[in-house]
Amino acid sequence: MEKVSLLLEETINENLVRVIISNKRKSMEIQKVVIHPFLKNDKLLFQFEAFRGKQVFHDNREKQDAVCEMFRLLSEDFKQMEMETKTEKITVLVSKKGKATIRRKQEIICNQVKDLSHNRKKEYLLPAKDVPFLVELGITTRDGKVIDKKYKKYRQINRFFGIYSGYPAKVAKKQETHNCRLWMWEIIFNICHVLLFENPAGL
Repeated sequence: MEKVSLLLEETINENLVRVIISNKRKSMEIQKVVIHPFLKNDKLLFQFEAFRGKQVFHDNREKQDAVCEMFRLLSEDFKQMEMETKTEKITVLVSKKGKATIRRKQEIICNQVKDLSHNRKKEYLLPAKDVPFLVELGITTRDGKVIDKKYKKYRQINRFFGIYSGYPAKVAKKQETHNCRLWMWEIIFNICHVLLFENPAGL
């Protein structure tokens, strides 16, 4: 297992994409563990996701602690590890006697730099800031922040807005579309125009 220890020390860093540890050795509730890196306050951490039935349990660890825990999982609880880095795929198989077989294959996994931010900001078509009707509806504050209890409604409006923004192209491609559908689209367009006060989202 010394080769496994050296492998973990080498690969558990910011170039890691994910690790899946599976094929349990004994009767236990956890079916598999998935690990991936993320940044929190500019500090590199590794999130462990333990799958137990329909539940998933999360645990965040620093590098050395993550390496030790992954080594323990392979030594005691599981027989297989599949690892993806930005440049290769690695498979580790551990026999009942503790002999490890490591297979490495060079392969570009990520062509772009992965965003390791733990809480990535979701981009919405309709921004929360500078949209007066969202303030009037009580969904956002005047300084452009979505009210916690109104996030569901904010997402619903954005889903509708996504349909609205893509519909004209579909109609243009299908000139045979029934007049009734065109009439409904005209009504939706006019409603959106009123609600958005001359389209503040810039769409």
